[in-house]
Amino acid sequence: MLVDHLAKLNDRVLSRLGLYITNRNRNFRDVVRHQLRTSGATVAIDVGASHGQYGEWLRSSGFRGRVLSFEPERSSYQVLQATAAVDGAWQAFNFGLGAISSAAELRVAGNLVSSSILPMTNLHEEVAEGSAVTSCQTIQIRSLDEVMADVRLDRDAVVHLKIDVQGYEGDVLAGARTMLLDPRLGSVEIELSTAPLYESQSDWLEVLRLLRNARFEMATLSGGLFDNRTRRMLQFDALLTRTD
Repeated sequence: MLVDHLAKLNDRVLSRLGLYITNRNRNFRDVVRHQLRTSGATVAIDVGASHGQYGEWLRSSGFRGRVLSFEPERSSYQVLQATAAVDGAWQAFNFGLGAISSAAELRVAGNLVSSSILPMTNLHEEVAEGSAVTSCQTIQIRSLDEVMADVRLDRDAVVHLKIDVQGYEGDVLAGARTMLLDPRLGSVEIELSTAPLYESQSDWLEVLRLLRNARFEMATLSGGLFDNRTRRMLQFDALLTRTD
């Protein structure tokens, strides 16, 4: 079919940048959109917001609730803040999330989206063009539980949590223990690495086990970053929903 040929062409072009975009046949975004709509989500927490691409996707998908975006890298945050400023229900924060409040060094990648607190491995640089670290920034880290205590959710809020933090997922979740047990958190969308892309990165199985113990179950997943030399999947996106 023409759609399939175009999808394959799209994948080949984008793969040169180390990217793999979910299409309709893989339907990850459709499932997330369906979850937001059917759950009646009123708050989206966007951890690792970059320029605000996810928030813009939320709006284009019909989500009209509150958006809380967190991005520590300064140039990305400036774009994010400008985008959020014209939206009365979108708030941007210029710090990262982790286990505890602290200062950290952010290794800024040339493509920005691969930036991480963790050192990048050679494998990542090899498979994702333009991902090499070009500079470092001292950033502030806070825990999600601490932040949400200040934000104060409505009693009947329905929350969707998205995490895209390049290997730092375990630390973010360690600082969100109260949030994970809050019945208002209905779903978690998270990017996880299955190969060593960052030193001391979170183990994807341990992250999924933690979420399962917090009473979340897998709804769907989709491949993200691939090594086109071996066809190995290096990262995937997962959507998990609360079982109770």
